[in-house]
This record gives sequence, C-alpha cells and structure tokens, in this order.
Amino acid sequence: MRPTAAYRDPALLKFHLDDVGSGAGRAAELADPAPRVATRDQVLTAGDYPFAYVLEWTPHHLDLVCGTVRGRAGLCCR
Repeated sequence: MRPTAAYRDPALLKFHLDDVGSGAGRAAELADPAPRVATRDQVLTAGDYPFAYVLEWTPHHLDLVCGTVRGRAGLCCR
C-alpha cells in the first residue's frame, strides 16, 4: 500500500513526513558519516543515508502534492 493512500487526510501524511524527516536529519547531523550501514541487502555509508532517504520519499511526496491539488491523496500515481 502506498503511504499516501493509507492516510485519509493529506495533512496527516505531511505531519508524518515532517516529523520522521526532521528526526532523520538530526540523526544524520550527529552521525559519523564514514561507517557503512547495511539494510535490505544494500550497503551505504551513514553519510549517504540522507540522500537515500530523500530519494525514497520523493515519489510519496509527489503523490501527496498531486493528490492535494486534485483534492484526493494518491490520485496522480495510479
């Protein structure tokens, strides 16, 4: 299920993305960027994580924006 479809109110998804994203940003600022981190059979450095996070959430953000413009979350990526 796409995250945008799981929220009846797009504002709730925006709150979720703002909350989790700001926490991830704070953690990235405090982390040593050199160590390697393995997740889902992928290996990144801790410094690469914020870029991967942004890349992962961009389609969901676009879906939210398109859905909000058309009045329904999740509408434009079907």
